[in-house]
Amino acid sequence: MVKQLLYYHFLGHWAVVLDIPLLYESGLDVFCGVVVMVAVSDAGVQMRRLRERDAGLSLEEAEGRVASQMGVEEKVERTRVRGEGRGKVVINDGGRGDLEQEVALTAQDII
Repeated sequence: MVKQLLYYHFLGHWAVVLDIPLLYESGLDVFCGVVVMVAVSDAGVQMRRLRERDAGLSLEEAEGRVASQMGVEEKVERTRVRGEGRGKVVINDGGRGDLEQEVALTAQDII
């Protein structure tokens, strides 16, 4: 991944978008100038969406996956402490249309 980032940097691209669900856990946040984190404020929503996405996942398996990751609150805090313009948190408690609208507004703030 680092090679790809450098490749696009040397080509003159001013931005590269990385979609890394476990960004902080993997330590790859050090390569990011700006982090946009999409989170839910309700753990129940997170569990429901996980089980809908991965059909057949039991409640215990879903809880285990969530427990093995850094907590949402900690990820939100780590994103916010990056400072204004470097860390943005988008709360995704609504539907897909709501998320698309929030991401568009956030992208305007960054650009």
